[in-house]
Amino acid sequence: MATRVLGWPAFKPETGNPYNGLLYRALERHGARVEEFSPLRLLRGRYDVWHIHWPERIAHRSAALARLTLFGTLVVWARLRGTRIVWTVHNLEGHGHRHPELERRFMSWFARRLDAVLCASEAGVVAAVERFPTLRSKPAAIVPLGHYAGHYPNEISRADARVLLGLVESDRVVTFVGRINPYKNVCRLVDEFRWLDEPDARLVVAGRPDSSTLLRAIAKGAAGDERILLRLDDVADDELQVVLNAADLVVLPYERILNSGAALLALSFGRPVLVPDTGSMADLQAELGADAVRLYHGGLRTEHLRKALAAPTPDPAGVIARLREAHDWDAIADRTLSLYAEAAR
Repeated sequence: MATRVLGWPAFKPETGNPYNGLLYRALERHGARVEEFSPLRLLRGRYDVWHIHWPERIAHRSAALARLTLFGTLVVWARLRGTRIVWTVHNLEGHGHRHPELERRFMSWFARRLDAVLCASEAGVVAAVERFPTLRSKPAAIVPLGHYAGHYPNEISRADARVLLGLVESDRVVTFVGRINPYKNVCRLVDEFRWLDEPDARLVVAGRPDSSTLLRAIAKGAAGDERILLRLDDVADDELQVVLNAADLVVLPYERILNSGAALLALSFGRPVLVPDTGSMADLQAELGADAVRLYHGGLRTEHLRKALAAPTPDPAGVIARLREAHDWDAIADRTLSLYAEAAR
């Protein structure tokens, strides 16, 4: 009998990240029946697993207490009906700052009522258990996040991408791409880049800031440096190939990071990434190699940018091949279904 899964979110993630849809389509290829979560479906239907992603975000939305009360009621209802509750640990804490104490209490309550957890790396498992000790008694599986190779258009050449951005072949291009939130530390990236005394270096920042205040801060930091190209707006799916294929290096200077879909996105285009040595990033480097995943310690500094730009650029096709093998969606589906079965036992 097919495993019946209620995914939250499943095929319509609010994040704009295709991860969930790719995951659940892989599960369907392996025989699972997946439906998009809604309270009504959970109350009326019968499901083997309720698979939850990013529950911490509820605590930072409007009417957070009412939303958490409803969510908690649904968790209790699901458990009474024998539905196993599985959490993929994307983050240990939310990136919002509206109700941190409410989030802490809620997540502790939630962790005690789980049947199983998935983490993207061994470091993720250790960090999750340290934060939520009750997880020690729960089944856990290391299931990497999947790649995005082939999901987005990727037909434009490096040379043509640079022409579209007003860059030349000899430029050495550092790129940040994605939604811009305060914890992603883009202002720090701009500041440190300005100290890079190399005329052929370029910085491209592509993405929409989450507030007008942050937009102004980035623009002010970049003012007067003609080497910095700001595209502070949403990046359409077909524009990603332009921004990424023009890059020599993608920098993600996050203040805190456990996993990173943005890193996997850049690697899916064969671009090396520079990321902080925290969370699962060392495990990612061990999988894909130090030429593809470059780590720095502490806060981002100009010397980190200089060193990473000076390193040989890996063959993009080789990076993508390694990524496809280590983060294969069918293997991910197998591991996920195995954890579902263990939770059911």
